[in-house]
This record gives sequence, C-alpha cells and structure tokens, in this order.
Amino acid sequence: MFPSVKWIVSSRNWTEIGDQLNMATHGAHLSLELNAESVTAAVNAYIWYKVKQLGKLKKYDPKTRDAVRHYLSSRADDTFLWVALVCHALEDPAVRKRHSLEKVREFPTGLDSLYTKATNDIRRSKDADLCRHILAVTTSVRRPLSLQELVSLVEELDDFSEDIESLEEIIDICGSFLSIRRGTVYFVHQSAKDFLLGDISDRKASEASQQTFSWVFPYGKETEHCQILSKSLNVMSGTLKRDMYGLRSPGFPIDQVSVPTPDPLAAIRYSCVYWADHLHDWQLGDNIKHPDIFQDGGIIDNFLRKHYLHWLEALSLCRSMSQGILSMTKLDSILQQTTIASQLPSLANDMRRFILYCGWVAENHPLQIYASALVFSPARSITRNLFTQMESRWITAGPVVEDDWNACTQTLEGHSDSVLSIAFSPDSKLVASGSYDNTVKI
Repeated sequence: MFPSVKWIVSSRNWTEIGDQLNMATHGAHLSLELNAESVTAAVNAYIWYKVKQLGKLKKYDPKTRDAVRHYLSSRADDTFLWVALVCHALEDPAVRKRHSLEKVREFPTGLDSLYTKATNDIRRSKDADLCRHILAVTTSVRRPLSLQELVSLVEELDDFSEDIESLEEIIDICGSFLSIRRGTVYFVHQSAKDFLLGDISDRKASEASQQTFSWVFPYGKETEHCQILSKSLNVMSGTLKRDMYGLRSPGFPIDQVSVPTPDPLAAIRYSCVYWADHLHDWQLGDNIKHPDIFQDGGIIDNFLRKHYLHWLEALSLCRSMSQGILSMTKLDSILQQTTIASQLPSLANDMRRFILYCGWVAENHPLQIYASALVFSPARSITRNLFTQMESRWITAGPVVEDDWNACTQTLEGHSDSVLSIAFSPDSKLVASGSYDNTVKI
C-alpha cells in the first residue's frame, strides 16, 4: 500500500529475534559484528563530537582535550553507550577542568564494570537508600514512569512531589542507569536494567550484578511487587472520586474529553492500569505469603468495595478499559486458586462479569458507569447492590432486568457490520473479533 516506506529495525544479536526477522519477505540483514570497522569509525566520530562539546563546556586546553579523547578511544570497546555515560559524568558541574583527566581515568572498560562502579558510587552517596528505592521501583514496573507516577509509588519521595528540581537531582545520582526525557524516567539501556536484575551471562560480571540485585531487592523482587501493589491501591483510594474530569453529563463521549490542567489522574495512571499485574507478579513468588491481603477488609477488598466504579471511570478516561478487563480476569483467576475463607472471590467474580458486561459503553462514555451500567445489571449482582447509592439521581424507575448473570460472559459490540472472525486465547477466553466493516475489536 505504501511502496516508498522503508523500515529500519535494530535489535540485539539474539537467535530468537533473528529467526522472527528472517520471516520478512523483503529486507536486508546487517550484522554489526561483521562490520566492526564501520562501528569503530562511528564510535570514534561520536567521541570526537562529545569531546568537542566537553571542551567548550569545560574550556579544555588542547592537551586536556586530546588526552580525554585518547582515553575514551582506547577504552570504548566500540560501545556508544559507554562513551555517552562517561561523558555524562564529565559534564557534571562538580567536575572541574583540572580534575577531568583524573576523573575520566576512574572509569573502567566495559559496561558491566562501569555499572559496578556506578553502583558503588550510589551506595556511598548520602541518598543511597532513596536511590535504592527508586531503582527497585523502576526495575519492577511494566513501563517507564513519569516523575509524578514515580513519586506516588516511592513512599520516601513524598516530600518531593512539589520539588521536581530536587527529585531530578536524586535521579541524576542514578545517571548511569536512569535518564529523564520529557518528564519520564527511562533506563539508559536495556543492559542497565539487566545488570540490576542480576541477568548477566559473563561469570565475573554476573557476580557483581548479583550483588547489586541483592542490594536493590534485599527482601526479593516479589516483595517489591507487593509494595507497589499496596502503594498503588493506597494512592488510588486517596485520589479517585466520581467525575474526575468534571464532565457532569452521563452521555459525555470519550472522544470529546479534554484532559484538565493539572490532570488529577497524572500521578496514578500507572497504578490504575497495572496494579493487578503486580499482584500477579507477587503471587509468582512462593517464599512470601500475605494471606491478609485477600481477607475481608483487606486492602484489595476495601479498594473494590469503595472505589470500583471510580476505578472503571478512571480506566475509561485513561483509554485503558481493555486493560481493566484483563486486571479483573487476573484477580478472579488468582482468587479462585486461594483457600482463604472470605467473600472477596465472589465479589471479584461478580465485578469481572460487571466490567465484561458494561465495558464497551463505559469505554466510550465514562459516566455511564453510574447510570446504564448499574441499572441494566442483574438485580442480585453484588456490584449493583454494593453501589446502589451511586446510581444517577435522575433515574426514578429502572428497567426490568434478570435476577442473576446469564451464561453469556461477553458480547461482541462496536462493529457496524457482521462479525467475520473471532480469536481466542489458550484458556478459551475471547481475545478479539474482526468484522466486515474492516475493524478489529479487542
């Protein structure tokens, strides 16, 4: 359809990735390992550029400039990232021109050695514990976090919610691992995350990586997932309410919604979408048990009973209703496998049916959660009876509805023509439907 469009896809030199890319009918394969001379030339050109920038910033004399460039060229090992991280450290205002040669010689060859040095530097800093919490959260989450989201998930950062400059300074201490771009915290490279996770194949580097993992996650990674889950539920409970964006009209369409400034959901967007994923990841660990989490009156039970409809509204505003369906499916599946005597499994199962039933209309009209979603759900639905007081006041007489949920768990909605095909996941749950109207609904 677009014959002039060409794609460049880059990846690690892994067999499984290469096998998938080889399936492309048209394309040329370029291996950097087989073009070492070109890579060396490119890295050297990058070094010249970066040292030229440093020279202007630090006012290097020719002797210092040449010495820094020579050291970088002799130690870079054809790695752009290594050069970038070392130059970033040299750009620090605390590194004066007269200290530049001494500073650059402190950096060992190789990324893993550099990460080891960076970890040791962080552990010696006055903000070591704070940095550890930041690295633990950023390593455990499912996507990069905004600064506001990071503050909401790291309890020790509560005092920095209004002091973004100081927060950025703390993250800069982790500069060999993390960077901030347009208000979002990213890893400088996948290798940095691998090192923190202890996922290094080289034996010598692996030992240092494992030690770093033990420092970042002193009680295990599963405990971090549990803490993120708990913090997510707490910050959502303290933020979510009815009509977050002041839409007022139950029929207000999602396509006309404008995000207010400031956005009341900014700090909890990640939590809204991924809290159940961290419950799932925590459950993967068998060494730690917190049965109280699933008890009646526990953090999950309290959140669902007080804020379930508010959460569904927020998912709609975040354009993440499909993720909410997956979250309730995961929660229901986890609870069905527990042996704890509580009402939470029945509640979660009913709420899963509720979101499957009203998901499409709520996705397109956020405030219908409190109107049609409630009044058209079964009379004995736990969710409906739990939130009866939230029904829109203008509804004086409701329709006649079934007493209980029927055998239909999902309905194909949103297509303007007949459904052509459907796809199922391995556990026989519907995943997607395709229609003659050329649309695919998830």
